[in-house]
Amino acid sequence: LQAVATPNKSLIGTNCVYCSASDLAELGVKDGGFIQVKSMVLTVNSDPGVAQGALAFNLVQRKSLQLSLNEPLDVAPWFPPRDNVYIFQITVEVDFPNKARATSNPIDAELLGKYTAKIFQKQC
Repeated sequence: LQAVATPNKSLIGTNCVYCSASDLAELGVKDGGFIQVKSMVLTVNSDPGVAQGALAFNLVQRKSLQLSLNEPLDVAPWFPPRDNVYIFQITVEVDFPNKARATSNPIDAELLGKYTAKIFQKQC
């Protein structure tokens, strides 16, 4: 698979990566399953806007993994341990990907925590 940008803006904030349904089946993973790319485990879903042979990442994911567009990737399915595993602690780093749109307004940590828990609830 090759790294590409997400095909539409509605997918950017999901923190998931996207591929074609046929690529997902070839990986042996269902929608909402997990794959490993480099050192990161990511939630993957199919999307009709992603061409076969492509894996779509948002900008933050590409920067975190240091990926270039169209870079060939080694992708493997990842299955969580069968035992009950719970996240005890998570550290969240907040930044503005577009520095020109940054604001000096304070961030409400409680609201950010609730929002973060909401968007990650189906990924853990």
